[in-house]
Amino acid sequence: MKVAITGHTRGIGKKISEYFSSLGYEIVGLSRSTGCDLKIEENKQSAIQKIIECDIFVNCAFVSIEKTHSQHSYVPIEMLFEVHKAWNGDPRKKIFVISSSTHLSLTMAHDYGYAGYQVHKMALDNATFILSRTNRYPMLHLLKPGRVDTDLAKKRMGSRMQTSDVTSVMDFCMKNFDKIYMREITFDPGSDYY
Repeated sequence: MKVAITGHTRGIGKKISEYFSSLGYEIVGLSRSTGCDLKIEENKQSAIQKIIECDIFVNCAFVSIEKTHSQHSYVPIEMLFEVHKAWNGDPRKKIFVISSSTHLSLTMAHDYGYAGYQVHKMALDNATFILSRTNRYPMLHLLKPGRVDTDLAKKRMGSRMQTSDVTSVMDFCMKNFDKIYMREITFDPGSDYY
C-alpha cells in the first residue's frame, strides 16, 4: 500500500509520514525540501500523477502565505479536485485533508500576517465539503485540528496540541473506515494542554 503526503518533511505532515511508515505503507513524499515545489506547474502535474498511483492521499501542504490572494495558495485545492476526479467511485481510495479549526476573522488574520493562510484553509474546507458529498468514494476526510505545535503556530498565543494528536485522530479514522464515514472532525487542545 502507498500513501502520498504533501508537506511531509515538517510539522504535521512529518508526523503523518512517520505514522504511515509505522503501519508499513510506502511513503510518496511531496514537499519543497525534496524538490517538489508545487508553485511550478510541471511539479504540480507530476505530483498529481504520483498521487493517483497511490492508495491514500494526505493533502497537508500549504503553498504560500506571502499574499492574501496568491494564485499558489490554491494549488492544494486544485490537486484535491484532480485526484478526487481520477479516483471517482473507487472504494479502495481515501483522501485526508488537513485543515485548521483556528480560523480568525480575516481582519484579525491580516493584522497578524495570517490572511493568506486563512483564505487558503477556508477554500480548502469548502472544496472538501463539496467533494465529500458528491460521491461516497473516494472517502474524503477533513481533519481540522486546533493549534498544533508547529513552526507556523509559534507566533500565535495559546495552548497547542502535539503533532501526534493529529495522527491519533487519523488512526481512529483508519481503524473505523468500515463502520463510520467521518467526513469532518474538528478537535482542539484538551485539558492536558490547559
